[in-house]
Formats: sequence, structure tokens, C-alpha cells
Amino acid sequence: MGFATRYLTKRVPPLLRYFAGTTALFLIIDEVWTVFRERSEEGMRGFISLPLRFLKYFVCTLIVFALFGRNAFVALSLFAWFRRVDNVVDGDTPLPERWNVHQYRFQKNILLSAIARGASGDLLVEDILLVKGVETARYQGVTVLDEIADIWDVMEWGCTRQETGHLASRSELLFQTAKQDRAVLRVMVKACRGNIERFDEIAGGFTGSFTRADWLDDMLEDIQQGIINVPREAISEYHVDIAQVLLCRNWDELMQYSPFASWYRDEVRQSRDEWREMCARLGEDFAGIFSSKIVSTGFMRITIGKVEPQFERAAARMTELSNSS
Repeated sequence: MGFATRYLTKRVPPLLRYFAGTTALFLIIDEVWTVFRERSEEGMRGFISLPLRFLKYFVCTLIVFALFGRNAFVALSLFAWFRRVDNVVDGDTPLPERWNVHQYRFQKNILLSAIARGASGDLLVEDILLVKGVETARYQGVTVLDEIADIWDVMEWGCTRQETGHLASRSELLFQTAKQDRAVLRVMVKACRGNIERFDEIAGGFTGSFTRADWLDDMLEDIQQGIINVPREAISEYHVDIAQVLLCRNWDELMQYSPFASWYRDEVRQSRDEWREMCARLGEDFAGIFSSKIVSTGFMRITIGKVEPQFERAAARMTELSNSS
């Protein structure tokens, strides 16, 4: 958790409302620090290099602000808000005192409805990120409400699945992952001043590769939270016993359970093939969505550059499985 976490689940006092822009910037910087720390090397070597590496990461963030100004603020503030809300819902960050997760999600639903009507609602501190992000987008003549609603719908769908134990079909999983990919990337394209019509043409062929790469990489953590991202048809086809999957405590145990390992191997191969096909369509300039080569290169690094290592880690688990059999 970042250095602002202890303020996360408190209601917004009048002073913070008055300095909402500064507070939002403070929370974004805190999220930059948190993301960096999560991705940094472990051990003494990582600890020693931490200050310089964080400085590089922070300077890159400042460059993004310098290039895109308020539009960058929109994307970063919404990113930080969704991450913080997701952490609370997942139990990684404490809920507000005397609240349960249903009350917390209800508050977000009410807030999103109010913002869609142009009104204001009861805010927790992290909600300053949402409010300022939407306000800044409107000031820039950009609309992001539909994308926010789509991302929230997918989050709510995931919460409902976890609560009810619903096993989704492959078509349902593909629909939801593609919906999230389009919404997230659409916000980023708008923030980077890309050709949104051109993006929508490309996004029509999305199969959820960005989100599915994340799922394959985080499969163990999701299972430990009771989230099963295995299609209902695959459970039957591969004879996967979900009760046994939920008992697995680490990747070795998951990969030693042959029905699950067989599905995971085939899913990684299929998803990676689809990913490569999509990358071929996007080319080296993200399908020409951006007029600036610098912007195209930067966008490719924060999108393609994030997903490719996730598929590599998933493929490495398959290799380890083959070597051990």
C-alpha cells in the first residue's frame, strides 16, 4: 500500500474538497509509487536500486504530463481510482469503518449515477480521483462516462461471480474481457489524442486479450480469492474438479493437477495465438491511431509492453510443466 492509504477510506473533509486538484495529484503520485514498488525487484539489490529506479519512473510520469497535460491527468486519475476501489473490494485495502463490501459498492454505484447526471454525491477520499478526472475530461471536451460505466459493469460482474460461485461460459468471458479492453484503451486513446474512430474500427475485433493475459498471469491469486476464470465448457471438457483447484496453494500444486494444467496449457497457447494475430494487425504504430510517432511508441510500450511479459510468464509455466512430466 502507498503512503496515502491510511486516508483512503475516510470521508472527504471540506478542506480536501477545496484542494481537490492537489489531493488528486497527491493520490496519483501515491499510486505511481505503489505500482512501481509492486513491479520492482525483490531482495537487497532491488532495495538498493529502488530510489533511482523510482525517480526514473516518476520522471516518465512527469513527461507524460508535460506531453498531454490535462488529458494525461484524466487517464491517470481514473486509473488510480479504479485500482484503489478494486483493492478495497478485493480486501487488499481496509473498508471504511463499520462498512461492508456491499455498502462500499453501493456507494460507488450511487456516486457514478450522480456523476452521470452532472450531480455530486457523498465522497470518500479516493473518489476525488473520479470526480476530478471526469471534470477535467469535460473541460477538455472529452466524454469518458460510457467507458467508466463499462469498466464498472465488468467489475460488478466479477464481484457477482465471486459471491455466487457462477461459472461463466466461454462466450460470456470473451464478451466481458473484450468489453473491458475496449473501455480501458478507449480512455487512453482519448487521453493521448488519438483517432477514436480508427480505434473503434480496430477494437471491433478485440477478443479480450489484454484482460485475459492478466487473468492467466494472476490465475493463482484469483483462485485464492475464489474467482474461477475457467470457462464452464472447459471444466466439463477437461474434467476439472473446481473443489480441488480451490485447494491449491501455489503454482506447483496447480500445475501438478493434470486436468487444470492441460486446460491452462491449451488456453495459454490459444490466447497467445490470438494475441499475436492482434499485434500483427496493430503493427508497430498501433494501427496508425496516433499522428505522432513518439506517442505511438509510448502507447505501445504501456499497452503491448505490459501484456507481452504476462504471456511470457504463462508460457514459462507451461515449459516448466513439460520439463517436469
